[in-house]
Amino acid sequence: MTITLPPELAKRLQQQASLNGTTPEAEAVQSIQASLPNQDFISAETLAWLARLTAHATDCGVSLTDEQLSREVMYES
Repeated sequence: MTITLPPELAKRLQQQASLNGTTPEAEAVQSIQASLPNQDFISAETLAWLARLTAHATDCGVSLTDEQLSREVMYES
């Protein structure tokens, strides 16, 4: 995979690498790894279960607001 960075971003990456004593490539990899969620903790079995659960979900309409569910509103008559 090849990624072309805008000049300003490449310059910032180079500066950060110099500060940390690494290469710009290493800094880029570390930054990408830190920003992406770790999907290893979700097993294939869990993903299949979530897919089955979602398939059975039903849209129940609009949720009530906190105000509409307040004690004062419930007991108004």
